[in-house]
Amino acid sequence: MNGDYQDIKDTIEPPYGEWGEILSANLSMLKGFNQLARQEIRSEVFVKAQRYTAELVMRALKSGIQIASIPSEYSPDSAVIMTGHQPIIYHSGLLIKEQLLVQSADNLSATAVNVIIDTDAGDAGKVTWPVIRNGELAIQQGSLVRSEGALFIEQRVAGQAQLIELFSRIKGDLREAKLDKVALSVGQVEKLYLALAGEPISVANSIVRRSITGYLPLEIPLSVISALPAVQRWLLAIVKDGARCAVTYNQTLDAYRLSHKIKNGANPFPNMKIDGSTIELPLWRVDRAGRYPIVLKGSEPFELANGETLAPRGGIVTLLLRGYCSELFIHGLGGARYDRFVDEFALRYLGHSLPRFVAASRTRHLFPEKVEEISQAIELKQHFKEIVSHTEKFLGQGLFSSEEEQGLLFRISERRELLGLLHAASCDAERSVAAKQLNELNKGVKATLEQSSLYRRVHNHGVDERSLQLWSYREFPYFFWS
Repeated sequence: MNGDYQDIKDTIEPPYGEWGEILSANLSMLKGFNQLARQEIRSEVFVKAQRYTAELVMRALKSGIQIASIPSEYSPDSAVIMTGHQPIIYHSGLLIKEQLLVQSADNLSATAVNVIIDTDAGDAGKVTWPVIRNGELAIQQGSLVRSEGALFIEQRVAGQAQLIELFSRIKGDLREAKLDKVALSVGQVEKLYLALAGEPISVANSIVRRSITGYLPLEIPLSVISALPAVQRWLLAIVKDGARCAVTYNQTLDAYRLSHKIKNGANPFPNMKIDGSTIELPLWRVDRAGRYPIVLKGSEPFELANGETLAPRGGIVTLLLRGYCSELFIHGLGGARYDRFVDEFALRYLGHSLPRFVAASRTRHLFPEKVEEISQAIELKQHFKEIVSHTEKFLGQGLFSSEEEQGLLFRISERRELLGLLHAASCDAERSVAAKQLNELNKGVKATLEQSSLYRRVHNHGVDERSLQLWSYREFPYFFWS
């Protein structure tokens, strides 16, 4: 009804124009942070990120994909702006973080670093697409990886036969949905993944994304950061301080849930299990087979098996990235919510505030006209009683046909006359007659409206919240938009 619907809706908190001031303030406050550990970790991350990104470029070239080399003028003294996410196929809401990462680093003479959170579990090759049959929308899902269930770090791009079959389905369904341009874009993406068949999916997703978007931040997996000597020393220090860490973690979670009225015990993170002298820590031990919680048992010495490394878990991930690896971190909206807890935990556990973060997200719809149509129909449906009683407010907006408007204008004119008679009535008998006539007229207006094209539109099948959620699905791959 407002006529201001837009295909792209960005949320940037605080406004982008304030990010430079936040970075400057962060640089000042970090002077009092654990400088020795911070300098060691940050230096090692910086070197490894350059090497890993250079390897991405070389692996792309070996697959026949040319992406730009990383600049040679990176300075270890420049501020680091960082973001991160699991190595999945991004949707628009995730891609904007990388877009603003590169943009802000360029504008603020900083270094852009994207962290690939590859120590989580899930399906890094999951791709979704629309299927429309008889006007009904469904969301289909497939995968570009050989199998699901392993940690991201272990997943690889499927073979070419599986990829060809999957992309054929996607393109066919897109064309049937009258999305021919999207199908063409997907065809270009298919060529890239076919060239990367058998590669680690996290590597392939980065190469494809860099090739398509042209965004060229430094990249580094969390598994690589975790294995750095300085980071392992920092994580081992947490293990040695395990009891205080776990108790402080739980106390902060309990206080956070209480102050934010959160009843779900797993939100924002589950508490660590503490049973007598057995203490669970917010850390993982990671090997080629998977990841396992760190559990301290009484006086038993803590040891890592061959091939195992420590890795951060839960809130410790952004405690590391924000406190020791960067000067400004870009979250999505979900991360921005849970990291309020990390702010409180850092203050309690480290005795120092973390640098302030910023947040960005984007909602982009593949069917904006349909979303607008259903949204407006639902709004009109909710206001139908008001349309009956204040019909004149809704005329001249294209909601009714010209014939319907003429009929409604006649009835509105009659309603005004009867309201005038009602107000001018000099006795109860006159008021009663006018009131009955007005009531009958309103029934006639309602009956006319219930026979109108507007009524049929707002009461059609599919004008409900479930249909709106389907048509406004926002997690289609970023490459659906060329």
